[in-house]
Amino acid sequence: MLTPETAGHRDLLTVSRLIRGEVRSASVAASNSVTAPPEVLALSPGGRIAYVLERLGGRSPGDTLASQLPAGRTLTAIDLTDPAAPKIIGGTAVASTPEALAVNPDGRTVALVANDSERSVLQLLPVGADGRPGSPRTYDLAGLGLTDPAGGDLVTQVQWHPSGRYLAINVTDQNRVGFFEVERDGDVVPWGAPVITGTDPFVGRFTPDGRHYLTANWGRDLEAPDIEGRLPDVPSTVQAIKLAAPGDPRARHRPGPEADTDRSSEGLAISPDGRLV
Repeated sequence: MLTPETAGHRDLLTVSRLIRGEVRSASVAASNSVTAPPEVLALSPGGRIAYVLERLGGRSPGDTLASQLPAGRTLTAIDLTDPAAPKIIGGTAVASTPEALAVNPDGRTVALVANDSERSVLQLLPVGADGRPGSPRTYDLAGLGLTDPAGGDLVTQVQWHPSGRYLAINVTDQNRVGFFEVERDGDVVPWGAPVITGTDPFVGRFTPDGRHYLTANWGRDLEAPDIEGRLPDVPSTVQAIKLAAPGDPRARHRPGPEADTDRSSEGLAISPDGRLV
């Protein structure tokens, strides 16, 4: 159910700063959606540019349900040089219903994943010196051996390895993570076989040293007919995957045991020193 149109709500990116004990905020309109994983906002390495994905588009007059919203197709770039006055510097059309994005550690490429009823895709977009994303190059994840050729899979996460050479992609309804190498010519090839994880690996992160990939396994029953049946009543888990050495032509990644967390974990962060999750 959507809020009434008369409420006047808009999708915004808000930047908040703490100045002498006072919180000061500034906002700019940027279409996005709470229906996506918490992975639709990413910053450039220096924090100067914010990239925002639109999973679902804006409402039309008379819309009252989220199911009436159109599929999103926009990646917006926002300049944060002056945090008191963020400004949009560009927008790029991307694949339908994008779910998550990540910026390469060198800041020169944005990766995103998207799902529709027919297929799931990875897109790589070059980033100019001004932070504006260019036209995407699209890779069908079924063609890369990760998703079902018939479509209908739910890819919810993409992350860059600290080296900027590899990607991890979570397929939450298949309980597995695929790893890929982005070659210098732009080709994307599997880096080892996909790894089976715990139930519903919604999001994930590489450790700062690049030796492990951690997944937050939400644990939902994605076959349940309603939200009450879908949400778990048992703890979610976090799981570490030990990665093969970079450049190993026979790469084999090894899943580790799961550790319980609280219920319904939807996000994951690792401290810069790699000691805390």
